[in-house]
Amino acid sequence: VAVLGVLMSGAAYVPIDPNVPNERLFYLLENSQSVAILTQSWVKERQAFPDHLPQICLDTDDPGNDFSNDVLDTWQPEQELDDLAYVIYTSGTTGAPKGVMITHRNVVNCVVHTNARWSVSNCDLILSLTALHHDLSVYDIFGLLAAGGTIVLPNPDAHRDPAHWSELLSQYQVTLWNSVPQMMQMWVEHAEANPSLTL
Repeated sequence: VAVLGVLMSGAAYVPIDPNVPNERLFYLLENSQSVAILTQSWVKERQAFPDHLPQICLDTDDPGNDFSNDVLDTWQPEQELDDLAYVIYTSGTTGAPKGVMITHRNVVNCVVHTNARWSVSNCDLILSLTALHHDLSVYDIFGLLAAGGTIVLPNPDAHRDPAHWSELLSQYQVTLWNSVPQMMQMWVEHAEANPSLTL
């Protein structure tokens, strides 16, 4: 929801791992020239933020009564294809983290090609396992929305639990999996250890 809201506002988003040390967080916010922070109460309770940046706590702040369905009826995208869509930072293991800037054109090209290559349609559902600060999350969100498909989100407190993934795969009849190989390996090992598992 935060990602879509940022893009609808005409801005670009910078996803940051909520578990990063303060020094890295402050560096990423300054380096990316962020103008606001969208967060949640559980992050705000344990993470310090720069005082000069406005903070919006998505699960507790009252958005007011300025928004209505009329806004969506008249909303027109402000971005051009070559405008910035998002910035994802490298891990910084070989030095300071570097921001990789991605335009809307690049996202659209990737989504259109991938959807055509794998015949993704509005009948498809994806189990979205990748955190926002990793680039695989981009397809999870925009690939499926572009095709009219469905995004299945794991519970935040069980997002690394292959038993929970199995429940979601079965409950929603998920048709697409997009993750790093290690996560697939975790699920395969879980499935092998539970031969009665049905999907």
